[in-house]
Amino acid sequence: MKQQPQVINIKYLQRVMYQHGYTEKAINALISDALRQGEDFTEALDVEITKLVNRAISKGIATATDGTVSEKDAIKILEKSKDYFSVRNYHGKPIPNYKAVGNQRRYTITDLATWNLHNLHNLKVR
Repeated sequence: MKQQPQVINIKYLQRVMYQHGYTEKAINALISDALRQGEDFTEALDVEITKLVNRAISKGIATATDGTVSEKDAIKILEKSKDYFSVRNYHGKPIPNYKAVGNQRRYTITDLATWNLHNLHNLKVR
């Protein structure tokens, strides 16, 4: 038997989240993210892949024959700081789905896009 989804009044949810220390910006981002959950993930992924491929092309970055880019190029494509991956690794939060080649990590554009989509709305509470 399929269970019916429960409906929560958005105003009530906002009030409770605010009382628990969430900022208004974080509350709105979380609610809009939840409302988008019904959208097709593959469509959003296609848009993100296209965005990252175009960014790679504009920066003169080409993928290797196996379809991967170096960590240095991945950082440029994601437009992060030079030490971004090092800091994430240090804190035990490496970007998943890399391909180890020797002592290097290599990433596909699809893996970067998937990771980027899941992390676009990292919320911080005050």
